[in-house]
Amino acid sequence: MMRAKKSTIADLKKELLSDYSVLNNKRVCKLISGNKTLFPALVRMLSDNDTKLVKRAAWVFGTLVKEYPEMMQPQLDLLLHLISQGGHVSVRRNVLRGLQFISIPEKYIVRVIDICFDFLNQHEEPPAVKAFSVTVLSNISCEYPEVKNELRAWFDRQAEGSSKAVIKRMEKAGLI
Repeated sequence: MMRAKKSTIADLKKELLSDYSVLNNKRVCKLISGNKTLFPALVRMLSDNDTKLVKRAAWVFGTLVKEYPEMMQPQLDLLLHLISQGGHVSVRRNVLRGLQFISIPEKYIVRVIDICFDFLNQHEEPPAVKAFSVTVLSNISCEYPEVKNELRAWFDRQAEGSSKAVIKRMEKAGLI
């Protein structure tokens, strides 16, 4: 009986770059979920110089952490560094998407709050990044109610220029 070949980082990179489709996204997610040692490599690819690789890795990351949010926990320090340093919008969007699904450890709470409010205060930040920031802050406010007041105050100042996505997230959180 032949044993299945264990996937490598090179295999992961090759798969990410081979095809831009939902089917390939699912295939790469399955590859990583079957070999969780590949997840840190995927996270490192989020800071690669190849924009095509970064965008595809971010899409897979967002899909994967929705199903396996616990995979993010050991990578939080690097992920927060990546999104706070700018980089491609797909990385910010998908890391924030993942943060919605986890309980953020106390040692990262202040950092996450600062990052999310920074995104909310940047006019050029895309609506999806702001909407995910609202949800992450709303989730944090369950444990830290003062965040809810800050979020309401931010919205009161920004309501007129807010996107429909942000307004919907604020409504869903019961903040407006």
